[in-house]
Amino acid sequence: MKTKALAAIGSLALTLLASCGVDNSTDSTELKNIFGTDNRVPMTQTTPPYSSIGKLTTGCTATLVGQDLILTAAHCLLGSISNVYFMPNYMNGSSRSRIALTRVWRGTTNPGDDRKNDWAVAKLATPIGQIYGYMIPKQFNLRPGYKVTLAGYSG
Repeated sequence: MKTKALAAIGSLALTLLASCGVDNSTDSTELKNIFGTDNRVPMTQTTPPYSSIGKLTTGCTATLVGQDLILTAAHCLLGSISNVYFMPNYMNGSSRSRIALTRVWRGTTNPGDDRKNDWAVAKLATPIGQIYGYMIPKQFNLRPGYKVTLAGYSG
């Protein structure tokens, strides 16, 4: 994969993963990464762009950013990926697909001390972008005043 493409995806990762935090709480009922009113709503969309968001078997959220590429946090893929799968459009405990990861590129291998590079791009064994859609980094034109919707699977 070309370095320029990884850098572009890494920049997108910083935006999409901005709400991903370290859970230091001991109370599992405490809201995490919520500042102000909690106005989250369950996602029931089964069409793009929301269908391109899925869950990894590690418990983390990942998003299709190409036909066979996903974007997630590096801390979600620090170990072996031999038994890690991506489940796009994961809702109510299931997904129509379960795709193995074949390769991973990480922004860091030490996300605890390098939070700005806590991103990873992984290659899927099967291209599924035509089925679920995917986010294209060049589509984003984020400037002050623009609204951003964060979607993911809360712990």
